[in-house]
Amino acid sequence: MARIVGRLKSRQVTNAKPKRGKQWAVIPDGGNLYLQATRGKDGHISRSWLFKYELAGKRHELGLGGLHTLSLAEARDKARGFRQQLLDGVDPLAERRKQRQALIAEQAKAVTFKQRAEQFMALHEKGWSAEHASQWRGSLKAYVYSKIGGLAPAAIDSAMVLNVVQPHWQSKTVTMQRVLHRIEQVLDYCATCGDRTGDNPARNVARALPKPATITKVERHPALPYADMPALMADLRKVDTVGSKALQFLIMTASRASEILQATWSEIDFAERKWTRPAEHMKGREDHVVPLTKPMLEILRQMQDYRAGPGENRIFPRGEHDMRRVLRKFKSPSECDVHGMRSTFRQWATERTNFADHIAEIALAHKVGGDIERVYKRAAEMFDRRRKLMDAWATFCTKPPARARAEGDNVVSLRA
Repeated sequence: MARIVGRLKSRQVTNAKPKRGKQWAVIPDGGNLYLQATRGKDGHISRSWLFKYELAGKRHELGLGGLHTLSLAEARDKARGFRQQLLDGVDPLAERRKQRQALIAEQAKAVTFKQRAEQFMALHEKGWSAEHASQWRGSLKAYVYSKIGGLAPAAIDSAMVLNVVQPHWQSKTVTMQRVLHRIEQVLDYCATCGDRTGDNPARNVARALPKPATITKVERHPALPYADMPALMADLRKVDTVGSKALQFLIMTASRASEILQATWSEIDFAERKWTRPAEHMKGREDHVVPLTKPMLEILRQMQDYRAGPGENRIFPRGEHDMRRVLRKFKSPSECDVHGMRSTFRQWATERTNFADHIAEIALAHKVGGDIERVYKRAAEMFDRRRKLMDAWATFCTKPPARARAEGDNVVSLRA
């Protein structure tokens, strides 16, 4: 008996509904095409198309869409296409899944640099200070998004990145260095997400530009004479604020402000008395371990009382301006600034101790010698010497000011 195709009439399709007492009905049109009518809880009848077929002994159903989307003629055209696929040995359901996967993959490729940058910042900003997060967003919005923000990461090349930073490299060198590094980080993230392959196009852009030292006048940060440090520390200990404690910790660890503001409790090892700073928080992009002295540990224990809650992992959840504000209570901008405290430590180590220069340089997280030499500098013996240096510095910083002045130029020996 020949198969009948095209059984349904337009009026039947329009009026199709389940029989009384039934919730649904499936009415054949022929050629594997069916009209499905379903009664909802409110009595409303919804009508849609199904394509049913059997392949390799298994039955399959493929939804084609609602009657409000596909007319009878359009549904028959789709069913005809599926029957042709079956004749060619193609599974219509598997083919549809393949098309959907291809569409998803294509949509993933369509993600823009700006979208990935926003995702990257959202992923990391819990570990950033509010000031650092603001600088990230502000710099990308001001210099990057207008040029490459709307591009797919795979389409971005070195010339495009160069076009972002080159116009401002002479006038805003430091800012453009940071922007270039941020572009590089986002593009690394894009590669991890599968948006691009190959080398990072931002990685070697700086080589095509003048070296910052040749175009930017180095401005020295005003440093406090080390003889005045005990008096300043005594004043700071009288101010019971997070900003004051952060500044004291910065001074005694000879750290940069960014390293202090990004410090987290998970980096602190109270048992071993050390603070391990991860590479992503370091200017030199290498892990750095700071030996913790008794005064440093005391500040950390005090800061435990300031914790905003279990969700706040940062030790000093305030901006650099808080440290600057408390410093201005006692010293003018021309006398010293926050970053200049590192120079104060370095001058003290040179003039008041017998510690080798490279010990002080490593304490400042400066790179010393070649790669092989730096490996040896990380040895346990070198760390013990740095601990002695930081103990001596903490002792000097916490001395009564009058006693520190009376001692004059006495040298702190290595054995001390």
